[in-house]
Amino acid sequence: MTRVAFPVVLLLSFLLFLPCCAPLPVSPQSIADAEPDGVVGCVSLGIVRGYSDMGNLSHGQGLQRARNAARIDAARLGADHIVWRPIPDVYAPYISADTYRCKSTSTSSDNVSRTP
Repeated sequence: MTRVAFPVVLLLSFLLFLPCCAPLPVSPQSIADAEPDGVVGCVSLGIVRGYSDMGNLSHGQGLQRARNAARIDAARLGADHIVWRPIPDVYAPYISADTYRCKSTSTSSDNVSRTP
């Protein structure tokens, strides 16, 4: 590797891994569980999935790990409410949820939709 290429590769590597180290916009623990009627008028941020890393959700610990993983993804989206979807099968390796931002923020996004 040439002397010029090494700093460029180092800089590109730093920029590539920078987003993974950025702080979350909100704390995963601060995201409130909600029912569908509790998020009327909130901004829908999308669906998140959490995997148990234990094979399935049949054990309480696997379900909790999956929920924690989904909450972290919801926090990355800036959600403050989460509506858990029904688990399709107790042996499923994941859980999914709809995420919402109900508190007003100073920034807005054009690619999100409001719930009816």
